[in-house]
Amino acid sequence: MKLSCKSLILASMLVLAGGAAAIAQAPAGQIPAAAGQNAAAAPTVAALSQSARPDSIVAVLDGKNMTLAQLDNWAKLINPSPDMPIDQRRLQVLRLLVTMQAFSDAAKAQKLDASPEFQQKMDLMKESVLQQAYIDKTIMTAIPDSELKARYNKEAAAIPPEPEIHAEHILVKTRGEAEDIIRQLGKGADFEKLAKEKSIDGTASLGGDLGYFTQGQMVDAFDKAAFALKKGEYTKKPVQTQFGWHVIKVLDIRKKQPPTFDEMKLYLQNVIMRERYQQEQRKVLGQFKASYPNAGIAKAMALPALQDDGAVDDD
Repeated sequence: MKLSCKSLILASMLVLAGGAAAIAQAPAGQIPAAAGQNAAAAPTVAALSQSARPDSIVAVLDGKNMTLAQLDNWAKLINPSPDMPIDQRRLQVLRLLVTMQAFSDAAKAQKLDASPEFQQKMDLMKESVLQQAYIDKTIMTAIPDSELKARYNKEAAAIPPEPEIHAEHILVKTRGEAEDIIRQLGKGADFEKLAKEKSIDGTASLGGDLGYFTQGQMVDAFDKAAFALKKGEYTKKPVQTQFGWHVIKVLDIRKKQPPTFDEMKLYLQNVIMRERYQQEQRKVLGQFKASYPNAGIAKAMALPALQDDGAVDDD
């Protein structure tokens, strides 16, 4: 598990904003409005607006001035909801900081910061923040388009060409109904018209159109029957699946094209970032001195982990 300054602050805000219900409903990386608040009805605060001076004092907490610039630095860590007006984001962060500091002062008054448990948590937080700082500096740097395009060319070339078909179908409940439709098609009936009139599938309004698909995307019996047809042909015998009885027609057959660079760009970025992380992980673990007196633990630690610890976080 990886802790971070942001996650700790976010967790505090979620508790203050309504406990478990707020935690369950809050989107990742966003802070819900404080309990009882209606963001739509929140007042506009000129002193926290885009035009406010960065060096203006927004609060005095325990006798210490807090400037707007300092508030914005906190906001970068806390990451409030991006679709809020800037004055409301700043107000939300300020409320959070005031509440947190009030609780912090109360905890210090009870000397909770002197407990071994608190020190252990702070040590863990320090290690986690340092880990994230190292990752941000060495791994989470911009990937040049030239590297992404080179990787795209490699990945796209590795995608084997495979046929895909454009098909339509008519789904009915009984074999007899399907056989009757096949007889009508043999007499020249229009497939799409019959699909709109007879099919019980959700594609009926589209004339039974299923679009393009490759082998393996449909249930087995349907898949085999469809890919056995040539362009323009329809099944002369009904095809049974768990959904009912089908009559299938193939409209087109083509080679599936690989996704475009833009379609793969985000995927490629994630792949490269993960590879960077894994490479850097091997490097730092190779430099780190660790030993395990117990042979069982030593053997277990030598095995690959089931999943990466401290996976790359793009926050």
